[in-house]
Amino acid sequence: NDFYRDDAGNLWVICTQKNTKAPLALKYDGANWTSYNLNNLGLPSGHTPYKTFVAPSGRIWSILEPGYSLYEYDWNSWQEYKFSLDPLPNNFVDDVAFDAQQRIWFGGYKTLTRFDGLNWKSYSAAERGLNLAGFWLASLSIDPQDGSLWMAFNHNNIDPIGFGRYNTLEGFSLFPTPSGHEVFRVLPLPGGRRWVVGVSALGYFNGLTWTWYNSANAPFLT
Repeated sequence: NDFYRDDAGNLWVICTQKNTKAPLALKYDGANWTSYNLNNLGLPSGHTPYKTFVAPSGRIWSILEPGYSLYEYDWNSWQEYKFSLDPLPNNFVDDVAFDAQQRIWFGGYKTLTRFDGLNWKSYSAAERGLNLAGFWLASLSIDPQDGSLWMAFNHNNIDPIGFGRYNTLEGFSLFPTPSGHEVFRVLPLPGGRRWVVGVSALGYFNGLTWTWYNSANAPFLT
């Protein structure tokens, strides 16, 4: 369902086994594939992964159902981060991003939260241009050039409304959805370029203008 690359250069693919529906983490080291069934890694009894992410360190983070509990796996044991004890504003975490400082960003309902391994910081209130009241952070991405955090927003987890960017120098900058297109994910590229994923469409921004690809000019999007 998603893929990541760790600091050792391994490619990780998070997916579900077709027949058994078992949650898998597949690792490719450039020569060989290794498959890890998350159910065999000591997950808490009665829980199943809702979303799973691989950090640059190679550790696995997973949001588990029921209850949307957040767990980290260090390849020895699982550690739970309780929403009632840790400063996560709520238990609706929908996406995670890892930056170059090994910090973890959590996006979800009315909240953006950062964890550096020791300390938590919440951006759930209006702060430097960001007001998440009534909005859902559907996806997070890190800019490979300057480390900015890119976010796609929607309203109450239904209607996409646009996307935004955060960095420590400029704070939050919000961008309207281009040309009326809905945006679900932003893929930032060097030089101010970016791809965005919309509804049956892909958008590419070259730093000056947008080009959109849909079923009319990109048959694979039918």
